[in-house]
Amino acid sequence: MAAFEMFEAIQARDWEAAGSFVADDALIVWPATGERFVGERYLAMNRDYPAGWEVEVIDQYEGDNSEVIRARVKHGDYVFWCVGFYDIRGETITGGVEYWIEEDAQEPPQWRAPYSE
Repeated sequence: MAAFEMFEAIQARDWEAAGSFVADDALIVWPATGERFVGERYLAMNRDYPAGWEVEVIDQYEGDNSEVIRARVKHGDYVFWCVGFYDIRGETITGGVEYWIEEDAQEPPQWRAPYSE
């Protein structure tokens, strides 16, 4: 539950608690933008993100050494979704990949219109 607990601490703006779940050398990758955050810099980026956001964990799944989180982040009029895949050792995140997308920010291709509601 390390990733779930980290997200809960981030929502509470309890950065010390959030940091207790992230290894100093944990590498968190955002493939969509090519960004790579290591340990404290991942937490600092979240801490320094412009104020006004609210995080809600929608789903959480655990494996032997992994955890998956699906979270909804509301920030003003915008809604973002995150799906994160995390490597876990004990109660510590040792690495992960997060996929972020803004809700309703992309137009679907026309060819899919007959299939979508």
